[in-house]
Amino acid sequence: MHQSLIPLSVENHRNLGLITNRGWSFAASSPILTIVSAEAHRCAAFFPVAIMQVSAKDAPEDQQEFELVSIHSVSAGENWFVAPDGRWLAGYIPAVLRAVPFRLMRAPDAQDQLVLCIDENSPLLTDTTKDPKARPLFEKDGSLSADMKTRLEFLTAVANDHGNTRAKLSAISKAGLLRPWSLTINKNNKPLHMKNLYQVDAEALDALSDEVFLGLRKVGALPLIYNHLSSLAQTENLQRAATIQDQIARQQDKKPKLEDMLDMGQNQDIELKF
Repeated sequence: MHQSLIPLSVENHRNLGLITNRGWSFAASSPILTIVSAEAHRCAAFFPVAIMQVSAKDAPEDQQEFELVSIHSVSAGENWFVAPDGRWLAGYIPAVLRAVPFRLMRAPDAQDQLVLCIDENSPLLTDTTKDPKARPLFEKDGSLSADMKTRLEFLTAVANDHGNTRAKLSAISKAGLLRPWSLTINKNNKPLHMKNLYQVDAEALDALSDEVFLGLRKVGALPLIYNHLSSLAQTENLQRAATIQDQIARQQDKKPKLEDMLDMGQNQDIELKF
């Protein structure tokens, strides 16, 4: 999704703005999205939420790192919750997508500082001198626009919770609760598999000592665990999404009215909160 992230500056980006009629086609090739714990309950209502190890498999226990992810497809380069016309086909849009084309990144010379960066090649950007309806990134005096200030607050909240999420997943791993999980979905009458995932072992959770269980509660990991476990039922929703994409593909030549098939009540004005 992000191709060329560079620090946002008024010198280089004064005339850039966000298009108002954004779709979600840019996410059509993203089968897995990193999410944070603050949105886990929202994601769990629509997508399977899994855990992925991002550190080396043989990393020492105190160096293992995990990410919380939502599963949108088990096929590389596909997102079954994006319609061919760019509409989003679920009731929640993960924060990482709503943040595009911006991201907070650590400064190379000061790892404790975050820098607001922009993907200059994003199709969501346009020249405000040519598109008066675009939302400017900067005011005439060079300060961030009100819209960008709201986005910066949102990005900051996401970045902060990303660290919290990793800490919770680390505690869950150290408690011995993670076990390998693979996901199988049928598409075009063929089984597709996604491996290298982890899920919380519900039986191991029930068998925890009071001390370890209370330790997980202290770090705030329990809501994440329960949201993750409840999300596993959304495997059926993922299968339905795959089936819908199959139906759309078969009907492409007939040019069906997607409004009749996939009316999700879309609102182009995205909400910048969890």
